[in-house]
Amino acid sequence: MFAGAALAGQSRASTGDRLDLANYLEGRNYGNGSNTSGHSDYESGSSGNFNDVLYCINPDLSVTPC
Repeated sequence: MFAGAALAGQSRASTGDRLDLANYLEGRNYGNGSNTSGHSDYESGSSGNFNDVLYCINPDLSVTPC
């Protein structure tokens, strides 16, 4: 999972900012109540308020977008 560039409202300026996952991940990737118990229901995409990218590592070690 890779976080995109900071979006509006996300800050990565201070140490405290950099420790807050909400400044890197959005939607189900951050949690928002739906991924807080370790489920593997993540999302990938790009829009004005979401830019996380997921890659899957296959058994043969090839990498593909998820």
